[in-house]
Amino acid sequence: MIVQTEETFACKECGNAMNKLPGSIQSIYICPKCGFSAEEDMLFPKKKENTTNQNDNCYLIKRLFTDQFMLKYTQFANFSEFLGCCKFVKKENIDSICDVIDHIPKRKWNAFIRKNTCFQTWDQMFEKAVELYLKM
Repeated sequence: MIVQTEETFACKECGNAMNKLPGSIQSIYICPKCGFSAEEDMLFPKKKENTTNQNDNCYLIKRLFTDQFMLKYTQFANFSEFLGCCKFVKKENIDSICDVIDHIPKRKWNAFIRKNTCFQTWDQMFEKAVELYLKM
C-alpha cells in the first residue's frame, strides 16, 4: 500500500520516500532506493463506479503499450491483437491481462516475446515501454 504524507509518497515496494520527477508534464514519482515509479494518479487513482481492482491494475499496461509502440516494436497493430496471437492467453481473458501475464510460465512468455517482437524478454519490452512513456 502506498502512503501519502504531505506531498511525498512511500514506495509500495520498499517503503522509502518517493521523489517527484522534475520537469515532467504529469506528476511522476520515483523511488531512489528501488527504482519503482508511478504517476500520481496511479498512486491514488480516481475511482469510478463499478471500477474493479483488476481494471486499475491494467491501467498502466494500457498506457505503456500504445498502438504506436506495438506497431514499432512488434508484428501487431495493438496490444490486444498481440495477446490474441499468444496461445497461452484465452481470448476471453484478454481484458484481464495483468492476471493472465502473471500466470504464463516465464520461459514460454519470453519465447513468445522473442518470436513476435524485437526484444529478448518481457522485462526488456516492459522497460522500453516505460522509458518511452517517461519521455512523453
